[in-house]
Amino acid sequence: MTLYLSLAIAGIALQVLDFISTRQALDRGALEGNPLINSLMSSIGIVPALLVAKVIGALSVALLYWLHDDPDPFISAISKVGLVGVVILYTFIVRNNFKLAGR
Repeated sequence: MTLYLSLAIAGIALQVLDFISTRQALDRGALEGNPLINSLMSSIGIVPALLVAKVIGALSVALLYWLHDDPDPFISAISKVGLVGVVILYTFIVRNNFKLAGR
């Protein structure tokens, strides 16, 4: 398994963990920090909004993985940096969500 496949799998797993940890934090009184997702939650409900966001997140990770070996070195480099960035960012988001949920 390559480094970038591992990062993509971790990125998608973190989307699932973000869904779970966000639900738990919201159930314990936390507020959604992303204004776009918060607005979507008000419109279509918490679970549908989170599902939409997580599907978009997972598809974004898949796109970054697909582009990691693009012949254009710029696109390849940006996608690799993007995969690393997604994993780092969502690691902190999930950690914060679980902290807010009291876990």
